[in-house]
Amino acid sequence: MAIILFLVLWLLTFALWLLGCRLGLTWAKVSQYKFGQILLAALVSIVGTGVINAIFMALIAKSGMPPSIALPMGLFVNVGLWVAITVLAISYIIRVPLRPSFLIAMPTFLAPVVTLLLTMFVVKPFLLEAYVVPASSMSPTILGRHVCSVCEECGAPRYGSASLYRPGILGGDDVEMICENFHVTKSPPPDPEVFPGDRVMVAKWKKPKRWDIIVFKYPNEPEVPYVKRLVGLPGETITIEGGAVYADGKKLELPPNLQGLTYVDHFEDSLFSHGPHLWGHVDKPAILGEDEYFVLGDFTTNSSDSRLWRDEYDDTHHPYAVPADHLIGVVSEIYWPASRWRSFP
Repeated sequence: MAIILFLVLWLLTFALWLLGCRLGLTWAKVSQYKFGQILLAALVSIVGTGVINAIFMALIAKSGMPPSIALPMGLFVNVGLWVAITVLAISYIIRVPLRPSFLIAMPTFLAPVVTLLLTMFVVKPFLLEAYVVPASSMSPTILGRHVCSVCEECGAPRYGSASLYRPGILGGDDVEMICENFHVTKSPPPDPEVFPGDRVMVAKWKKPKRWDIIVFKYPNEPEVPYVKRLVGLPGETITIEGGAVYADGKKLELPPNLQGLTYVDHFEDSLFSHGPHLWGHVDKPAILGEDEYFVLGDFTTNSSDSRLWRDEYDDTHHPYAVPADHLIGVVSEIYWPASRWRSFP
């Protein structure tokens, strides 16, 4: 879906650019040109601006520049690149002097503006929105800021939360990690490099179903988006026994991509503020209302999810539940980094 939508927006930008350029040529009273020249100028302008801007934004992201500076700088550079590359492309490809090239280019500047407005007021609110995953509770499926190494049990890649890795501090060298076969181990990662979190696309038009990965507003802090896996549906009673999830007493079969995952229903150490038993334990079943969902993280020993939530946030919902009106959408794909591109059904 994200790829199709991207192509539609790109083609719309391309078509509007062509129309704008034809209008600009009329304004500038230029008649000696070929349509192929306009096509080539459009490709150079749109693709060239996109590639250079992507490289620039990647450098900004890698630099760790604060968003308050990075966003205005990125916007300024993007606009400057669009103007400069468009004018130069028209001048050199259609063979027009620089001054009239700017006049010809002016109508083409509406193309990205229209696309941006569509993205802001149609795509983002109703169709798709991009999110950066900061935490590692959905590892190994979706990664937050993390360290990585190789699983000691099976040799598969394993991942741990970067926020828990504090080399040089007592106990900070050992990191709890989970591998792609869902083995949880704890040891120092041999590579201290910290990798950024995945960037995901969230489909707001999809109706969530069991085992979907969803983005929602955390009930106690609605301004904070969380990413978890939807496990319990409205009206169900959810329990966790022997690592498996039960809905109304019936064991739920894991989808093929989650085979090997076992969910934790208690902690041996009762010093935790929530006690040894979590929501969903047989002694503390999670009874969901008609507009409530139960969510879990794939990194079951390192996830703040429905099992651990204790604070009441209103008078009508259970503390462990995500109300239906807090759902934002369903994760449709990981789009960055490119090496981790993955689409979810």
